[in-house]
Amino acid sequence: MALENRFSISWLSIQEVGFVPAKLRQSESFIISKVHPLMSAMPIQYGLIEFTRAIELAKIIGFKDFNDCLHTAIAEQYCSDIYTCNYKDFMRIQPHTSLSIHFL
Repeated sequence: MALENRFSISWLSIQEVGFVPAKLRQSESFIISKVHPLMSAMPIQYGLIEFTRAIELAKIIGFKDFNDCLHTAIAEQYCSDIYTCNYKDFMRIQPHTSLSIHFL
């Protein structure tokens, strides 16, 4: 079910919004200021269907990039496009998905 002209975010993406700045040694207040607004956006939940699809993708590109496979699988269920700065990994995923992948 694709939702046109609508911003969608998954709990997995929100988790990464918390994780990546922490890894870059950003302050707790900075991280919270970025995570809280996203939590109110009615994040997409994921389950067995998305996880199974992520495993299929990971078998192709490698389990080291499992989170990217899971992002893709979630987007496949709810979106027609995905936007990412992760050129390296999503270029490998691109031939295996019907999503339009946009690189920022």
